[in-house]
Amino acid sequence: MARFLTIVLLLHVSLMVVALVDCLSAGEKGIRTLPRAAWIFLILLASPVGAFAWILLGKPLAPARPHRVGGRNGVRHGVERRRSMRPFGPEDDPAFIAGLAATVRRVDGD
Repeated sequence: MARFLTIVLLLHVSLMVVALVDCLSAGEKGIRTLPRAAWIFLILLASPVGAFAWILLGKPLAPARPHRVGGRNGVRHGVERRRSMRPFGPEDDPAFIAGLAATVRRVDGD
């Protein structure tokens, strides 16, 4: 019985710590429903209900990410076209590849 209570206590404390750190690190404008100070008191005083309430009602929503649906080749035209206009890594950037090729030619030529 003591082991079970120890595990429950550890889960309770870890849930409080995670919710409190998440609340403190969230941007002020992203916090929903209540101000940050109210969420902190709710997490600390009404635990574990306050921690679950923070996760469900107060935590900032993640920004919506475009996904591939419909269209030609499974790509939604408007969203995917905007995303493909900027390079994601150096290997996708034509200017970087051209500069790299010029550097290689210069080194090989010397």
